Formats: sequence, structure tokens, C-alpha cells
Amino acid sequence: ELEITLARIAMDQQQYELAVQRYEAILKSLPDSANGNRALIASNLGVAYAGLGEWTAAETSFREALERYRDYLPSDHPLILKNLRNVQSALQGQGKSAEARKIKSEIQRLKKGSKSAESNVAEKENRLRRRLQQHNGATASRLDAVKDLASLVQAQGNYAEAEALYQEAIALYQQLEPDRPELEIELRINHWFTVSQQKRYDDACTLAEQTFLRAQEVLPEKHGYLSIAASNMAI
Repeated sequence: ELEITLARIAMDQQQYELAVQRYEAILKSLPDSANGNRALIASNLGVAYAGLGEWTAAETSFREALERYRDYLPSDHPLILKNLRNVQSALQGQGKSAEARKIKSEIQRLKKGSKSAESNVAEKENRLRRRLQQHNGATASRLDAVKDLASLVQAQGNYAEAEALYQEAIALYQQLEPDRPELEIELRINHWFTVSQQKRYDDACTLAEQTFLRAQEVLPEKHGYLSIAASNMAI
């Protein structure tokens, strides 16, 4: 938590060399499997390099963030589009106009394709909201509906609503006590993510620690969620 706080302070003060050092240290501490965390830090590292005018290094960092986000986000997700724009800027900074235009065309194509996908997403969201109205109380059906809706609105970048839904899902899980420990930790990790994306870093740090301790209680020693939960405490 200290390293990420110091990196943010360095960025706010435009001390980009120091920020680069901080973000690189954080990346070294994260497991390769922590795609979400590594993507976030790599993107921030790219911004720090851009602040120094080191466009080649910025491009490398932005591309790492882009590829890791692509591992688990839809192709037209705002975070992917943002990092595509970052790559485009880094290419322009290097005078690679032709490559930058290709990235711009890709962004336009994704935006165009997302319009048709938006209607499908809206239909899915409406179905899930109707399911919530049909399933009141602490039931397994409501838990699944809340979880699915939380995932959907999170993918849309609506982190405040996703946070509230994950909180409800966790509360439902605790009431129902199903023997699904992986689901519980998955919900907690996603809850942490929505809070961190709202830049409530103190709350996120508390949730990260709670999630890691709970994961130690309910998951096998070498479970993948344990490493993710541990790495979240460094963000």
C-alpha cells in the first residue's frame, strides 16, 4: 500500500522519474497471474514514462496493460479503448504516424461494433433486473442474479452500482452459507476492484487485507485466488 501511495504522490507532483521507479518496483512484486493489477500498474507506468517524454518505454507499458486487459475484458471495454488511445499517443510521440493511424482505425472499428453489442447488453441487463424483481429474499437464485448483474455493470464501468451489488451478493452468500468458497473469494476480489476503481484507496486496502485473510481460511494453500488476493494488497 505504501509503494502505490508514494507513486501516486510522485505523479501528482510531476516527479515522473520517481514515479517510474515506484511503479516498476510494484510490478516486480506482483505475480504474473495478477492480470488486472499488472494492467493497472503498467498503464500508470506508461503515463509516467510519457511525462518524461520516453515514448518508446511508454508504448511498451501501454501495450502490456492493453494485452492484460484483453485477457478478461470485452474488446470494446472503456479500459481497452483508453489504453489503445494511450498506445496511439505513444506512437505519435515517436513520430510513427502510420502506426498511430492504424490504432486510431482500430479504436473507431471497436466503437462502431460496440453499438450493436450495446443493445444485446441492454437486453441482458433488463433480463437480470427482472430476475431480481422475481426473486426476493435470501435465495440462491437471487444470489446468482445479483452476481451476474454486478459483473455486467462492472464491465460497463459502473463501479458504484457494481460495488453495491457485490456487497449484496456477499451478504447473501453469508446468509445462505453455500459450500462454494471460490465464489465467496471471487465476490470479494471483485468488490475490492470496484472500490479501487473509484479511487477510494484506504477502503480498497482494508478490503484487500480482509479478502486475503478470508481466502487463507477457506481455500487450499496453492489456490490461484490466494495469489491474486495477496497481490491486491500491494495496489
